Amino acid sequence: MILCSMRLAFTRKMSAVNLVYKEFIPDVQKKEPVIFLHGLFGNRRNFYSVVNRISSQINRKCIVVDMRNHGESPHSNVHSTQAMALDVIALANTLNLNAFSVLGHSMGGRVAALLALNQPERIESLILEDSNPFSPISTSFNVNAYAAALANISLRQFDSQSSKDVRKSIYSQIKTQHPSAVDPVIDFLLTNLVQNAGVYSWRINLSVIPDYLMTRGGGDNFEEIAKSYQKPVLIIRGGKSDYIRDSDMPKLQRLFPKASFRTVAHAGHFVHSEALLDFNDLVVEFYNKAV
Repeated sequence: MILCSMRLAFTRKMSAVNLVYKEFIPDVQKKEPVIFLHGLFGNRRNFYSVVNRISSQINRKCIVVDMRNHGESPHSNVHSTQAMALDVIALANTLNLNAFSVLGHSMGGRVAALLALNQPERIESLILEDSNPFSPISTSFNVNAYAAALANISLRQFDSQSSKDVRKSIYSQIKTQHPSAVDPVIDFLLTNLVQNAGVYSWRINLSVIPDYLMTRGGGDNFEEIAKSYQKPVLIIRGGKSDYIRDSDMPKLQRLFPKASFRTVAHAGHFVHSEALLDFNDLVVEFYNKAV
């Protein structure tokens, strides 16, 4: 059964990396902590505005992480849903978390879904933010084109230049290679640009992203998973995003029979930043009432 083979892969074929993380600890902790998993090209800081607001509202420790090949976490030549799930389990073990909840956006949601299906005894609840394990790549948001544009830019040409000039030049080069690129996404990608001693580099490991995208999220086939996760699930989608289509609902319901679906009509793929207050209300309501 495919679920069992995924679990064996965790220990026999892959090694975990030590994820960089930050904890937000409220004055009162009443329930298990929540681990937040960001999306492709993101980092743990993407969720700072969210957890700063909700940690005390839900009385839970909130742990935000940099996924492998992102942020300040180690780079690896392996980038798959299974490998990232292994990293999260390793972190939970390090922190002595016997039980915890998971909230994942996009790529992070795919990892969160696999965790829930493989480790239901430890995962107390699940929130997927505009994440669809059955169709992880958007048809309107051409993430492949953005990845290719970044990979084609040689950062060595910018040595010792000012950050402002470098960002302006990279913006121009992305627009030249990918004319339909939109400013908010370019700004988001540029948060990955870092400078050390006058030398620029990307926090993200661009060498592994193309393979991850080519295999549509790391090669895991959620269609073949036979079991379901029988605990509370909230699936939030952006009304202006096509990641979760109406036709996907029955398949998601099969894996997550206790799922409730909420659509934030005026938000796109990045619900937590485009509609922070709405996202906050949905998450707080779920944790305080449904779990």
